[in-house]
Amino acid sequence: MNIPFILKNHYPGDDWILEGDDDQYDGLIWRTSGTRKPTLTKLQGLWDTTYAGLFDAEAVRQARAVRFAERPLGDQLDAIIKGFDQLRADGVVLPAATIDLVDWSLEIKAELPKPDAVSGA
Repeated sequence: MNIPFILKNHYPGDDWILEGDDDQYDGLIWRTSGTRKPTLTKLQGLWDTTYAGLFDAEAVRQARAVRFAERPLGDQLDAIIKGFDQLRADGVVLPAATIDLVDWSLEIKAELPKPDAVSGA
């Protein structure tokens, strides 16, 4: 169980600190006077029913963000646009917004071509 994750999501306006590890209820100091400190049983129930899955999903999202950042976003978008351009050339009917994006990208590349020394498009 990750107590800070539960508290940040389920009690976003409350003030608390957690001394020690993220799963140590004994280190939870509740500083909000308008809301009662949740019990360990309450936090465990919230973890089991709601927040364990969200915590795992957030960890995956963060790990993916790190990995996706390994390749420049421009390179990723360029590959996608090239793929759409190829689909269009193969006769696949694309949405108007996708066609506009491909045409816009091709216009920019025509206006600002890469030097001959650089391979690729």
